[in-house]
This record gives sequence, C-alpha cells and structure tokens, in this order.
Amino acid sequence: MGDGIDNPHGSDIIHPDMKPSPGFKYSLCSTKVPGDELSVVGEYSPNVGYEAQAAFEARGCPVR
Repeated sequence: MGDGIDNPHGSDIIHPDMKPSPGFKYSLCSTKVPGDELSVVGEYSPNVGYEAQAAFEARGCPVR
C-alpha cells in the first residue's frame, strides 16, 4: 500500500475496524468521485503536509 505520495490519484488506507458509524456522513468512505473529499469530509478533514527535514528538526520537541 503506501501513502500515495507519488500517485497523482492519491491513496487511502482504510482498515475494516476503522469504518465509521453508519450515521456518520463525513467519512472518506462517503466520497463518490475523486476530488469530492473536502466537500464530503468538511471540518473533519485533517490538515497535513510534508516539510523538509531541516524545518522539522528546527521546530524542536515541545513535549518534554
């Protein structure tokens, strides 16, 4: 599988034990076509991204 980093169509990994409750309509499982993820998931969409190793290390570890 993988995270889809080099796949222009993206990638999702959903395990059977991660399926949403039937009444929860904001799940990636509710998407119908590529590109409608944000309109379906809405405020439940994670804010993710990649950054350079140097930038990551420069932030340090705030949890001690």
